[in-house]
Amino acid sequence: MFTWLFAIAVFFLSPTASCKSNSDCENGGTCGKDQVCECKEGSSGDRCEIIKGCEKLACDDQISNCVLDVKAKKGMCECKEKTKLYVNHKCIGKCKVQNVPDTFNDIQVLKIIRFGKT
Repeated sequence: MFTWLFAIAVFFLSPTASCKSNSDCENGGTCGKDQVCECKEGSSGDRCEIIKGCEKLACDDQISNCVLDVKAKKGMCECKEKTKLYVNHKCIGKCKVQNVPDTFNDIQVLKIIRFGKT
């Protein structure tokens, strides 16, 4: 009887297989050898589909998605149109920086000119 009850308990308490490959896990999670998604910090759920903080962000789902910010380990709003930035519940065009120095020497020259040194 004990063996039978133990088998039932193990069956119901064991994690269910949630993946067959890494592509089954969301937000950069990986499929472990036990076929359970191993989530990156900041995400959770059977398939790593829940991102920490998304519900508080209230991203405008018509123009953006809540995605996992791996460095911050929480959600952030990202525009669906990848060429734009999400700012104050709006997607705006990114600024383009021109004439950026390519080398350390160019930076030194710019610094000298800026501070009026010769």
